[in-house]
Amino acid sequence: MIGLVLMSGFANAQLGGIKIKNPINNGGKTETTTTTETTNSDKGSDKGSDKVANPGSYPVTVPTVVFSTDYGFASPKTDFTTGENIFLRFAFPKPVGEYYAELMGRSDVPSSGDMILAIGRNMDDEDPIIIYSKTIFTSRYSEDNVLDFTLQADNKFFDNMDANRAEMEKKACFNSIGSLAEVSLDMMWDQKIPDVKPVSGEWEVFLFFKPWQSQEETEIKQVPLASGKFKYTYDAEKARAQFAALIKPIAAITDDGMTSDLHKTHVNKIVFSKSAIPTTSASESSLVNNFNLGDDIYARVFMDKSLSNELRKIGASEKETSAGRSLAINMYVDGILFVSMPGTDKIYKENGSYYHFSPMDGDFKQLTTTTFQNSLSHPWGIPTDEGAAYDNFLLDFFYNAWLMSDGAHKIKLDLVFYIPIDGATPDRQYQKAFGKEKLLATGEFTLNVAATGKVTTGKKLCNMPDIKDETQYWNKGLTKMTLATDWVKKAVNAETTVLKVVDGDEWKYNKNAYGVILSRTLWGMAYLKDNKTGLYYTRTINFTEENISSGGSKYGSATWEWMDYDNSGKRWCKECLN
Repeated sequence: MIGLVLMSGFANAQLGGIKIKNPINNGGKTETTTTTETTNSDKGSDKGSDKVANPGSYPVTVPTVVFSTDYGFASPKTDFTTGENIFLRFAFPKPVGEYYAELMGRSDVPSSGDMILAIGRNMDDEDPIIIYSKTIFTSRYSEDNVLDFTLQADNKFFDNMDANRAEMEKKACFNSIGSLAEVSLDMMWDQKIPDVKPVSGEWEVFLFFKPWQSQEETEIKQVPLASGKFKYTYDAEKARAQFAALIKPIAAITDDGMTSDLHKTHVNKIVFSKSAIPTTSASESSLVNNFNLGDDIYARVFMDKSLSNELRKIGASEKETSAGRSLAINMYVDGILFVSMPGTDKIYKENGSYYHFSPMDGDFKQLTTTTFQNSLSHPWGIPTDEGAAYDNFLLDFFYNAWLMSDGAHKIKLDLVFYIPIDGATPDRQYQKAFGKEKLLATGEFTLNVAATGKVTTGKKLCNMPDIKDETQYWNKGLTKMTLATDWVKKAVNAETTVLKVVDGDEWKYNKNAYGVILSRTLWGMAYLKDNKTGLYYTRTINFTEENISSGGSKYGSATWEWMDYDNSGKRWCKECLN
């Protein structure tokens, strides 16, 4: 069995042993073509004048793969490392359009065709590093017999392509200029190669043409055209230096510096107290590192420089600091990161990802402050520092406390500059250069947990506006959803108890252009209990009834759907429903 699976529904042709079976509609016969692994000796002088006259002509007698650091492919090589440009060329015995038509069993050259480029350790690789699909305009390749791609190139190459267009047209196949300019293949390689082990090894590249869109899948097999091998060595230090050299750091600002003697003593630390910690006048005697759950807990961060200047020190650029999205406070309980604690998957996630608390509101780049305060016990109304945020900090702390067993626990807070991987090239490059996060400040304290403390902390949570929004319909009278609770019970699992379902508003009537009622909808709130954690939460539900009368006086059976995800709601204890 061949491990490299490219498209479901197409049979894979055997590439092992160098032979490629190409099913060509030629009197029912199947021709066999042998691929060659290109080396420097394969590039004889027979290229000569034809190559000069037409950069898109690269005479070969069999499908051939060429690797080079030069997009004109004048100096082929097969051994590469980080920082080198890597260009791929697939050369065929005939012009690309004619070759594609022949392989597809067509008498004419179609305007376009689909191809797949795959890179793996070998043909049996079950997890290839690259599967890259592309549509090519085959009719444009009436004379050119090459397809060229950029596997790895620096920003300078892509940024200067327009300025170097005249020079490129002298060296490169004209039809290849567009494919060489595409960054998709480069981005895929750039994203995946840093995680590959071992860091040095051999790779094999394969090119396939996909069947013509009008052909049945059983009519023709997916055709592997060519394969070639190259060696690559990833150098992490070189990658970091390469990216760091391109960064334009955010501008430095004049910040507040050291605000007090306490600040000087605890620089780059997070300190704690049972009362608010003043910016300039706090004393060492006011600090506490042992709390009972239910106590007021304040945390103040003391930094050496303002956040923007701290991030400038580690090379952060404008792209990595927008709107504070990369700043987070990580919470650890007895050495375990909160999001890794058992049970957190049933507590709270946001958009499918674990929530990372950002301790600053808005854009922090211009803030001059070198210290700010948060509270683990007061969501609103405490003395505020510029930019500081409180509500979700208490929410995360409550979830931590709720999952803890009775007794003493070590709580640690780390203020980090966090780089998420969201598909954007700057994020991947930044992680490659500096890592996933940078520690800016840290602090820890002991928390003594008891059941009464959980209730006290939960009651404080009930005062949060967003929790009040979730619970405001709890005491609303039921008028339209007498059957809703039974429906919801059928939709939840055994880990969930349905407490009640209430309607949220009046019916909304949906009419056509002539004013005829087609249906009506009503949204409601389902109040649920997570049996594993004992916490309460809500989910929004939408009901629809189709009109089955002429005047809208009679409606059919209701259909319904959830309007959110099961893990999207904030959790609270039962005191919030009293």
